[in-house]
Amino acid sequence: MKAPGLAALRERLERHGFRPSRFRGQSFLADGNLADAIVRDARLRTGENVLEVGSGPGALTSRLARPGRRVLAVEIEPALAEACQEAIGPGRGVEVLRADVLAGKRRLAAAVEDRLQGLRPYVLVSNLPYAVAGPVLVELASATSPPERMIVMVQEEVALRIAARPGSPSYGPLSAALGAGWSAEILRRVPPEVFWPRPSVRSAVVRLVPGDARPSPEEYRRLLGGIHLLFRWPRKALRAVLREAGAPDPTGLLARLSLDPGKRLGELREEELRRLALALAPGDPAGESKSRARRPFRSP
Repeated sequence: MKAPGLAALRERLERHGFRPSRFRGQSFLADGNLADAIVRDARLRTGENVLEVGSGPGALTSRLARPGRRVLAVEIEPALAEACQEAIGPGRGVEVLRADVLAGKRRLAAAVEDRLQGLRPYVLVSNLPYAVAGPVLVELASATSPPERMIVMVQEEVALRIAARPGSPSYGPLSAALGAGWSAEILRRVPPEVFWPRPSVRSAVVRLVPGDARPSPEEYRRLLGGIHLLFRWPRKALRAVLREAGAPDPTGLLARLSLDPGKRLGELREEELRRLALALAPGDPAGESKSRARRPFRSP
């Protein structure tokens, strides 16, 4: 089923009583060719199911639905969920879940977690809502039931952060959190003209695939705690960062980890950052650091 043209899209949203909010950054994909391209980018294989976060009126959902494939489409807006269900039609293996995908931006909602257990193997394919793109990707990356890969359209600035490598200007906590277990590649840039209403920023499609040494969910959660703590002071030298974090012996800890105390976080290799984050993580079994309690990870 093809996504509707702009006129049909607007008519359907009006029929369901929904008016996009510029204040909330609500823009919907109105280009069928781009929707087709994103589905091709996903390279879905036989037996793989799909999680879609922020289905909107169903431009991607209707293309993802195929015989023998299950699709879980999560949409927080009731009117949009109804519009999406209308676009799909009955009996196509799609569940439109009317829910917030996150529980307070610190973990996945229980209803989503429950369904992911039975959805595997699954792939995340989404035009992610800008406001929650970072937290959603981090929570899914470290979930008990993570996706096989993630193909998402996000704000271009966020895409640059996702794909950034240590030492680059865009590198930061989101780069480190996803780089701890995943490899990211920007597939295509997307102009504002393909959305309605037209946003003020450009977008990009990103593919994330698991790294060779993706940590277990338990270790990943500890890594996220350490990364969040460290990146409160991204521009300070490591010795100063550890002092701020409350490590009892910063010099000794850095020596044990074979890290230069004068380096900054962006100068560390991913493996070095991983060792440091685990050493600083709350609940570190080695007891090397009694760092301050972390706040939930949030995308900058």
